[in-house]
Amino acid sequence: MSGSRESNEWSSQRLDALPEPDRHSLYARARELGACAATLQRQSWAELRHAAALESLHTLPNALADQLRAALLFARARRVGIGLASGILDVSPDGFGFLRSQCANFAAGADDVYVSGGQLAHLGLRHGSFVEGPLRPPREGEQFASLLRVEHVDGLRLRDRQSRIPFEQQAPVLPTQPLLLAPAVDDLALRMIARLSPWAHGHRVLVWAPEQTARALLLARMGTAMRGADSAIAITLCLLDAEPLAVDRARSILRTDDVLAATYDEAPSRQLQTAELALAAAERRAECGARSVLLIDSMDALARAGQREKPRPGRLGPHDIATHALQRQKRMFAAARQLDGGGSLTTVFTMSPTGDLPIEREAASMFRNKGNAAVAFDTLADGELPCPRQTRTRSEDLLLHRTEREEQDRMRTRIAATEDGERRRVVAEWLEAHG
Repeated sequence: MSGSRESNEWSSQRLDALPEPDRHSLYARARELGACAATLQRQSWAELRHAAALESLHTLPNALADQLRAALLFARARRVGIGLASGILDVSPDGFGFLRSQCANFAAGADDVYVSGGQLAHLGLRHGSFVEGPLRPPREGEQFASLLRVEHVDGLRLRDRQSRIPFEQQAPVLPTQPLLLAPAVDDLALRMIARLSPWAHGHRVLVWAPEQTARALLLARMGTAMRGADSAIAITLCLLDAEPLAVDRARSILRTDDVLAATYDEAPSRQLQTAELALAAAERRAECGARSVLLIDSMDALARAGQREKPRPGRLGPHDIATHALQRQKRMFAAARQLDGGGSLTTVFTMSPTGDLPIEREAASMFRNKGNAAVAFDTLADGELPCPRQTRTRSEDLLLHRTEREEQDRMRTRIAATEDGERRRVVAEWLEAHG
């Protein structure tokens, strides 16, 4: 190692030996110089290009955003000796990991930060954890920055994680805490769901509707209504096999940081990676005591990705369906629960009742009646989003009194027998009468 590197580059041992106030002062200096991955991830391509030009960094004219972020982060970190990293931990089957950016939909990028297998094993870091700490820029022959030290995991200091019980080890309990919606006054669809399909934290919810762009918008509106009723709720909307326009429209409704997407031009492995990492992050929040909600559009896209991700194994199910195709989907759907420790994970999936492919029809048959609650739409093509034709919640005695359940059953029967054109009028009159 050269003398300049010895004097400027910090190692994990030097940082560990540094008194905590001095270490925090070093981190503050890194933030002042802009050597912070989280700050760079919030900047647009034009802002990154302008900053690179001001600092006279050599970058290609057609450099992508992650390459610009990496160049700026590495150059600034070398001036201080460290940079600051943060991201969702994506653990590789090979035993090491990377910190992925939610702003980049967890896609691999040049600005990802490498986490060694030793750190994973020694600190017990888990897939989906939000990790923060100082980084060291790559040395000669290296491609990625490396995490030097872990300061926080899921917002907790390392010493505070000792009493934390893993998600899988916390006992599930009956979900009795209502998950409230606060929709707009003119949003009859969500108002009807809030009254006729009451949900609880920890529920598994299926939204049955034809595969259309409006499904993503419906989930975005659900997320907004949930946050309107509970500002502390942790919401993630995951759009799979999505149209770019649908992603942009969903982000205009829900906060940008809450929307993850894998568009239809990406490989099936990317669809699965995005969904699985979103689920793992939601589980880590729940095990910390948060009320976490994961909304995914759609179960159909997950089924298609599961069928196409790998070569078909020797065993095939009916209609030439690979036996492994729906395993991930079953685990993701079943992950929802209210935890004895106080946190909860609620999953809301959209699904088409009649898929075009055998794997989609198999998924619809497998997950039917497996949720705590279900909402069914005839169509979502209407710009105003029509009212559901059917709503259902299991174990409603945990959420409602008997008289309320009987009244809702009568209203559900009436709605089911009403033509689509009259449904909005009937629902509007009932909501006006019952608030």
